[in-house]
Amino acid sequence: MVNVVDAQFDRLTTRLDAFIDYFGRGNDLTQRLSDIVERQVVAIERRNDLINDQINVMRRTSTVQYSESDIWEMLVGLNLPDEQIMVQCYDWLCNNPSDVRRLFGLPQHLRLNQLLKIMGAMASSSKPSRKRSSKERKGKSPATASEHSSGPLPSIEDALNRARFFTDVIK
Repeated sequence: MVNVVDAQFDRLTTRLDAFIDYFGRGNDLTQRLSDIVERQVVAIERRNDLINDQINVMRRTSTVQYSESDIWEMLVGLNLPDEQIMVQCYDWLCNNPSDVRRLFGLPQHLRLNQLLKIMGAMASSSKPSRKRSSKERKGKSPATASEHSSGPLPSIEDALNRARFFTDVIK
């Protein structure tokens, strides 16, 4: 009978050892899975940080693109009196998107003054320096006005009657 109990005890210990080994392997697998999950969490956190950084960059840069029709509608809303001035402003704004963003960023009632400042700065910086003719350089009389194809264009501010649009003009 001792032999039978010993045999059953050996089988029981063998099965318990296998069971403990099985749980040990399960713990190893659980530990590996836990390590994998931790690495995935770290990777997800890094990805979220990168996405947040990209969102911050996108917020700082304007993604709004104003179309030519938006620019024209804004100019019409400003009630510019001269169509030629409107066309000049339109051409300038279509070629300078940073100025368009600056204007659209302002409230409606401030846009005209800012537009005139921009266009005034453009007019003063883009006035070509008049080259002297060869007659002027040699001390002879300058070319007459009839020799020039057209006279100088009035500045944008002169054409818009500055006193009508600016409150800072002394009357």
